[in-house]
Amino acid sequence: INAEYGTEHAENQMMVPVVLVSIVSGCLFLVVLFTAHEGDGPSNFGANQSPTQGFWGPRSANVNWCEPDYAMTPYLTEFWNSLSSLATYLVTGLAGLRQYSHRPELRWITCGYGTLAVIGIGSCMFHATLWRSFQYLDELPMLYLVAFFLILAFDLQGSQATLVLTAYTGVCAVSVAVPGLYEVFQLSFGLTAGFLVLHGIYLMAQAPSGSPDFKWAEASVLGFSVGGLAWGLEIVACEQLQALQLHSIGWHVCSCLAAHCACQFYLAFGLSKRRYPSLRAAGKVWLAGIMPFQRVQESERTKMLRKASVSYTHLRAHETPEHLVCRLLLEKKKKNNPNMSQTKQQNIS
Repeated sequence: INAEYGTEHAENQMMVPVVLVSIVSGCLFLVVLFTAHEGDGPSNFGANQSPTQGFWGPRSANVNWCEPDYAMTPYLTEFWNSLSSLATYLVTGLAGLRQYSHRPELRWITCGYGTLAVIGIGSCMFHATLWRSFQYLDELPMLYLVAFFLILAFDLQGSQATLVLTAYTGVCAVSVAVPGLYEVFQLSFGLTAGFLVLHGIYLMAQAPSGSPDFKWAEASVLGFSVGGLAWGLEIVACEQLQALQLHSIGWHVCSCLAAHCACQFYLAFGLSKRRYPSLRAAGKVWLAGIMPFQRVQESERTKMLRKASVSYTHLRAHETPEHLVCRLLLEKKKKNNPNMSQTKQQNIS
């Protein structure tokens, strides 16, 4: 009993920092949401943004981040934010597509990584130009990403998955049709991400501390929480923290790793719950020696069934004399007893 209590107490202690960071991050998000945004006009989070226009002309996005505009080159409005988008979201998304796109059973995992790659392209173009059109290409796929996570979290199928995607498509339509309601996107994404974080903490409490499920969930929750914390801190204290590049290093890197770990968690959780009966875990594959991917293979049962499903013509072509004698005797027995095949089928059923 003492050993079990000690194990449970250690697991609870491991979850304490995760929960605390999540709470602080959520509170900071609410503060930023209701105080920092200035309506449909551009919200200049940077203290001293350059009034000059670079290669891309006037800015039409309703957000201008803390990084100084055109500080590195006249061809990129926010150099580090643009570069980090490609190096994180796009690379991770393409790696995930390469790993899982050939598995039809993992279609929602594949959709998640595909959306992550789209976010990488959209985020890079958004930060490079600060155009409203590219802002949509950055933010709207983020809504679909959390929608795919909801589908994976609750194993939604058929009409349920369609309903979730339809709801988030409606949110995207409102965000595009009414640009002044920027809070629609912020609330939709923030509340869904917060709910997924809480759901991840709940699943962490159910899983053993050393299991792959626990580790992936812990990394994902921490990533989203730390990334959200960096995102909010840069906005509320831009003048003091501008040199730290919290949006590129904090938000982009942490949120990308969190999304990747979420995909891996739902994959590991699905394999442990037999959601993918034709697949089994087969170790890990490392991207550049830094980022692990769960490798999957066909289960032994699937391989046996695939090998067993040969045609009758193929069996006849490889028939030995002994097999021929057995087959003829069996056919003679069936001819003398017509009810034998029906009895055999009843016994099998």
